[in-house]
Amino acid sequence: MITVACPAPDAAFVRRLRLILVALIAAIVFAVGAILIMSAAKRSPVPVQQGKHSWLRHGEIADYVHNACQDNGPEEIWKIRDTDRFVQICRLPDGRYGVQIFHKVKDLWEEITSFIPEKGGQNSLQIVRDYLIKSNATPFKSPLP
Repeated sequence: MITVACPAPDAAFVRRLRLILVALIAAIVFAVGAILIMSAAKRSPVPVQQGKHSWLRHGEIADYVHNACQDNGPEEIWKIRDTDRFVQICRLPDGRYGVQIFHKVKDLWEEITSFIPEKGGQNSLQIVRDYLIKSNATPFKSPLP
């Protein structure tokens, strides 16, 4: 068996090692905190009563989007400027994104319409956001009124 004698680390080396460990622990704590904040950012489902227009205009797609929003809650909520309308962006079970447009009537949220925005047959969160921006909507971070 071969043994190698190693000199004891000097004080400067120990200080550098401690700083590296502290920085590493801080980075891990920061990353875990960011993950927890992002996962908590998803909102609870908004209880929206389904509207007739949705079904008449969009058929089964309207039901599909409505149910996904009610079951899973929205990824994001947007507000259409200069109106009383809000939009939930919901992730659908098949991975696409749908929107549910709704407003408050008395004390109830009523659906105006639900559908799946597409561009060139494609659907993604960014395509839905771009659609909403063109529709004069902005992200809504506050609690719903």
